[in-house]
Amino acid sequence: MKLLSTQSIVKRLYMPCIIAISVIFPLVLPASVAAAADGTISLGTPSPSSVVGQTNFTVKVSANTGSTAGVSAVGARITFDATKVQYVSDDAVNAEKLTATPDDGVGSGYFQFSRYTTTPMSAGHAFTAVTLTFKALTSSGSLPIGLDRSNSYLQYASGPSSTADALGSVSGTMVSFQAAPAPATCPAGQTGTPPNCTTSSKTTTSTTNNTTTPTKTNTSATPTKSTTTAAPTTSAPTPTTTPTTGATTPEGQPIPASQVAKKSNTKLYAIAGGTLGVVVLAAAAFMLMRRGSLVGASSHVILNTPPAAPVSTAPINKIPAAETQAPGEVVTPNDPNSPPNGPSL
Repeated sequence: MKLLSTQSIVKRLYMPCIIAISVIFPLVLPASVAAAADGTISLGTPSPSSVVGQTNFTVKVSANTGSTAGVSAVGARITFDATKVQYVSDDAVNAEKLTATPDDGVGSGYFQFSRYTTTPMSAGHAFTAVTLTFKALTSSGSLPIGLDRSNSYLQYASGPSSTADALGSVSGTMVSFQAAPAPATCPAGQTGTPPNCTTSSKTTTSTTNNTTTPTKTNTSATPTKSTTTAAPTTSAPTPTTTPTTGATTPEGQPIPASQVAKKSNTKLYAIAGGTLGVVVLAAAAFMLMRRGSLVGASSHVILNTPPAAPVSTAPINKIPAAETQAPGEVVTPNDPNSPPNGPSL
């Protein structure tokens, strides 16, 4: 019996061994181990892209399993500047029906989340892991919101009791801020808030009322006294009498011409009556003075005339009270030796 050399044995077993390895090894080694880690996690564009200060905005965290099948968990750490944005909330409910884990948490300038599913995903599967809500604390500038690669993953089962990470890369996003715009207003003559601007009849009525109000004010500003005073002046028979006399009532109103004429006649009568009284009094005084002068002269004549006869002691008859002294007549005592009426001196 001829013995085979070692080289001959190797040549004969080479091909069967290659065939056995190519068939048996894939059955023992999991397919996921051979897959490359090319999964991705990224942050979507903020909504809205330009945020008004002190308002909220949302950011979606999206993922893709890449070429790896069997991914059943996803997690990531989102980083931001806590002086410009503030974490508000996260939405764990999505189409993948992922369940949150106790690893979720908020820190100073970051938010950490972790979600899993009991149904492993297929290769090339894209999904939204979570939607975050932030509040803008500034009204200008821009801010990057990032992902921390060392605390992010796409996990799958690499064996009966082992896991592996299929995440290949992460990418963040950028958010910009702006001041609140001036509130829009409707054009003149319209009411409401744009775009719901209307022109109503109430607005027109209100404008008419506002226009009428100054007209009423001007009418009421006309002095009532001026209107009342004008009526007597117009109806007076002689309009020029009022300015000529210049007479007015205590209230400043002109006195009618008829009353002014009546007062003037009254004054004339009073002056005439006073003058007449003075004349009468002067005449009476003159008569009294003249009478006194005559009496004095007759006394003088009686005293200086020499007696025609001896003085009689008979009583002198008094002049009767009823007798009156005529002008120019000298009264002498009754002498029984003289005629009753002596000659006038």
